[in-house]
Amino acid sequence: SLLDVGNDPAITFLLPDGNPGLVIPPPPRYDRGRFANGPVFVDYIASKLGIILKPSETGSDLQKDSVSYGYGGAETGILNLTPGGFPVPGLYGQVNKFADDLSDSGANAEKALFIAWAGANDYLNALAKGEAPDPTIIVNNILDSIELMASLDAKRIIVLNLPDLGDTPICGLFNACELLRILSTTHNLLLEDGIAQLRGHIGSKLVLVDVYSVLKKVVENPQKFGFSSDLGPGPASGCLYQDPAEFLPSNCGFVDFNSDQIYWDEVHPATHVHEILARKVWGALYD
Repeated sequence: SLLDVGNDPAITFLLPDGNPGLVIPPPPRYDRGRFANGPVFVDYIASKLGIILKPSETGSDLQKDSVSYGYGGAETGILNLTPGGFPVPGLYGQVNKFADDLSDSGANAEKALFIAWAGANDYLNALAKGEAPDPTIIVNNILDSIELMASLDAKRIIVLNLPDLGDTPICGLFNACELLRILSTTHNLLLEDGIAQLRGHIGSKLVLVDVYSVLKKVVENPQKFGFSSDLGPGPASGCLYQDPAEFLPSNCGFVDFNSDQIYWDEVHPATHVHEILARKVWGALYD
């Protein structure tokens, strides 16, 4: 969801029967299809590059368009159900979708910048279902996706690790903050090792960005970064994480998008956090 610039709204706007659906994320609480109160970090990166990102679901031409294949609620595999009950392609499925679009367009991927960030939903969705997530499987899905990108002539690939999911307000809902801390750390160690091994046998430049350390500094000293000390759920909370069978649109009414909290809802960071991450990623590009 942190890379989604409008794919979830595009697929939830209409129900399968053609009737209007409940747009996810709901516009009264989320900015222009982003799971935040403003631009997400790929928007900030795109701005620095002088481009505008299009969501893949709205149609694009890879000969001339810059596209995000990210979907809110996506895991790392081929396809999964979101907490909202609708299917989205996981990271590996997204790369396969890109491969199809690339073939159809006849474009060349060598000069493109690729960004991969996934894994959090695998852990959160599993815990929500009472299942035990396996970091090895999740990280292997990410590594397989990176290898597939490289096979498509992707020469520059930025990979982001996970923040400490034990810092997110949603961990309290699962009563699993310590478990999520352990899973986040394990995931990041496995990812670091896997990236190091991939560097030895693929021709792409792989840049691993340490999101964990960046966000840990923000959480431990929020005032330094312009945030309040409130680390709880943000203004948009109470909307997305409802039981789909008992979903109340009235819980998704308008809120003030101006907020000084780190989190915009129970799990997604506010746009200023995305801006901080974008500066880190931008710096990593030229490190």
